[in-house]
Amino acid sequence: MISNVVYGLVKTSIFEHGYTAIVEDIVWIKTTEVSNHEYRSFVDSQELNISSLLPDSTNWELSGAFMEPFTKHYFRHPAYDDYPVVNISHQQTRLFCEWLTKQFNAKLRAEKQSPYNKIRVRLPTVSEWKNTARLDTNPWSAYPWNGHSLREPTGAQKGKFRCNFVRSKGDYSGIPGALNDGAFITAPVKSYSPTASGIYNLAGNVAEMVDKPCIALGGGWRSRADELQINASPIKYGPTGAMDVGFRYVIEVVEWSIKPKRKLTITAKAIEESIYRIDTNLLMGTEEVSNHWYSTYARQSETSMPNGSIWSDVIPYSQKLESLYFKDNRYKSYPVTGVSQEEANEFCVWLTTIYNQEKKRKYEEVVIRLPSPKEWMDMRDKLYHQVKTNTKQRTLVDNFNCLGQLDSTLRFHNSMNDQPRNKELDGFIATAPNRKFKVGNFYGFFANAAEWTNKKDTAIGNSFLDSKEMLFDNPLKKVKSSNAHTGFRYVVEIIKN
Repeated sequence: MISNVVYGLVKTSIFEHGYTAIVEDIVWIKTTEVSNHEYRSFVDSQELNISSLLPDSTNWELSGAFMEPFTKHYFRHPAYDDYPVVNISHQQTRLFCEWLTKQFNAKLRAEKQSPYNKIRVRLPTVSEWKNTARLDTNPWSAYPWNGHSLREPTGAQKGKFRCNFVRSKGDYSGIPGALNDGAFITAPVKSYSPTASGIYNLAGNVAEMVDKPCIALGGGWRSRADELQINASPIKYGPTGAMDVGFRYVIEVVEWSIKPKRKLTITAKAIEESIYRIDTNLLMGTEEVSNHWYSTYARQSETSMPNGSIWSDVIPYSQKLESLYFKDNRYKSYPVTGVSQEEANEFCVWLTTIYNQEKKRKYEEVVIRLPSPKEWMDMRDKLYHQVKTNTKQRTLVDNFNCLGQLDSTLRFHNSMNDQPRNKELDGFIATAPNRKFKVGNFYGFFANAAEWTNKKDTAIGNSFLDSKEMLFDNPLKKVKSSNAHTGFRYVVEIIKN
């Protein structure tokens, strides 16, 4: 956990308060816009070129009368400490994010128990910002809350405005009295009611910069109601920013601390417990080969584990799997993927030797190998018959792309790790643990990871990438190289009983 990160005199812990997860355990967004006080902490920490980091306060003058006090005092006066910083350029926000990245990572290095090795602070993408605005709304809401009204619908604040905007031309503070939005220009960063996720001012106050230069989303204190809508046209700003444009940032984890897998000894008994008889002299693995078993082979045979970079072409925000999947104890029971057909065959040869050399074994001699397509299909057909005739089946038969979750780059906190609640949501974005989905005596037979066969360049079965319509089709696949969605299970052929 990151703790006691200092913004001048302000201390904050990013996983305790002040941030909301928008991609589970990977990306957090700041719940408030960056304040003058926070930005000043950055400016005051620099020794060179300070003037190039200061807001362009002359932008206030572009609005005409009554703005001279803000030109002189808005950024530096303590009365405006908690107001959003404005009049800064896209480049200045990038430098702020780089500075804050260094502050966070210095703290991470000092914390021995942190699950994270390295993070990056940056502006959100357009997609991240819009999906954040929809975290707590139904799909047709115009604003970052349900419904189309700009007023609080219930409670003590009923009838009051939910955000800071302009009601008509030249009217920046609304009608005096209870209906007033309470702000002539910007309002403090924690003004108005937050969303259910605790995020303030996604609509109004200041439009918010995104990673694409010169556009800002959400509208600001000079925006009309229609300009505050989530899908409204972006607010454009110039090279030195604008008096109604600020920013909030996201924190993205780019490297995790690894908890190494404990050493495992694979015995003949363990192999015998992992298989189920499918014919007189043929037994099949009840689950796909796990990371734990393959890492044991890799260690003893001085072979490399798969490269985590294979995940980058498969799912968005893949850095967690890239860092941990093949190395960390948390993924030891997940199927090993990213191995070639040749590497899978070499594992089987090694496992055959392990079994046949052990004194305490059930069978005198066996050959462990990849299944033929026919052996695999025969078993799959038997399991399919069980699924088809089991009218009491109330859970998913396997891990597949059931709701198109791989089409979404956000909302992962709702679908990545949820336990299955119905037959339409499997609960996983990528692979699931080997023993998560069971039919008969076998796990992960219909999807999760496709599986190598003994036919050259041929895999079989479906994976987490495939839709439910593909689960029971002919699953033979031509595969030329290793990938993130193909693993393997073995068969044990009894040569001498």
